[in-house]
This record gives sequence, C-alpha cells and structure tokens, in this order.
Amino acid sequence: MWAAAKRAAPPPARRPGDSPQRIHPGAPADLVLLRPPIAQALALLDAELVRLVLIGGRPAAGDDTVPAQDA
Repeated sequence: MWAAAKRAAPPPARRPGDSPQRIHPGAPADLVLLRPPIAQALALLDAELVRLVLIGGRPAAGDDTVPAQDA
C-alpha cells in the first residue's frame, strides 16, 4: 500500500526554490481507476483492466467515456 501511495504523491518542485505542487479538494487531477487490485493489473498489463482515466479531472478514456448504445 505504501508503494502505491508514494507513486501517487505529487512530484517535487520543478526547479530549486519552487514550491512543491499541492493537492487539495476541488483541484483538477489525473487519476486511473483499475478493475482489479493494483498487483494483478501490474502483472497482466492489459488495457482492459482500466476502468476509467481522468486527466485534469475530466474523463479521457474508459467505460464512462463511451456514448450509450441503444439496446
């Protein structure tokens, strides 16, 4: 769990002396939601295991970005 949290942490400042990026409620964010646990997804590396990708807080890929089909 720690390794996953560490990878999700904001990157350090871009230049010496810059403030590090901050995460706060309501801020746009990039996020990947997986169907299985992270260990399984990393072992299989299959795009079908990705449920949703948000870039800047907006859906970019995944089930929620596909238009609904008429039944």
